[in-house]
Amino acid sequence: MTSKYESELDAKVAKFERKVEAGIVNWVRTDSVFDFLRGTAARFVLAVVSLAVLYGFGWFAFGHPGSAGYYYPGFIIVVVMLQKLSLRFVFDDDSIIDEYQHKRRNRAYRRAYKRVALIIAVAIAVVVIERSTGLSLTAQSAFWPLPNGRLALSFSTYQVYVALVWLLGLFTIQKYLSWGFRGETK
Repeated sequence: MTSKYESELDAKVAKFERKVEAGIVNWVRTDSVFDFLRGTAARFVLAVVSLAVLYGFGWFAFGHPGSAGYYYPGFIIVVVMLQKLSLRFVFDDDSIIDEYQHKRRNRAYRRAYKRVALIIAVAIAVVVIERSTGLSLTAQSAFWPLPNGRLALSFSTYQVYVALVWLLGLFTIQKYLSWGFRGETK
């Protein structure tokens, strides 16, 4: 049994919660502070930066054990937050998007799943081709951070950590990259 005081407190908390939620939804819909991230040119630059962080810095961190791998998740988080701001959190809440954004978001999800499947299929194909044919696709010791010669699937704990961060980043960032470059019109 709840007391009168508890029910009044629950009502006040619920009222405060509705007020905060309405304020956040209003901010997301009408925000103009981050408009510089929402144009077509900005979406293109964000895509390039996202790819550079995900693949470029990830490749560097994978091949050079040290502190780079520990900065990698932070860089991915920053890129994801910039992407979220550029799309007004369209992938986070159905209640704040309109019909056009809903259709475009669903199309981005379909593209993202197809692209992730393609990326993983290519990685599996490289391993299968190298194992079954004797071709050495990784014999470039000056550039390739894997052991010279045949693909040796023995990685350090650090490299497994970086690979897992990359995989999480791939799944997180791919939907934003699949949204496309077209920004908001003013």
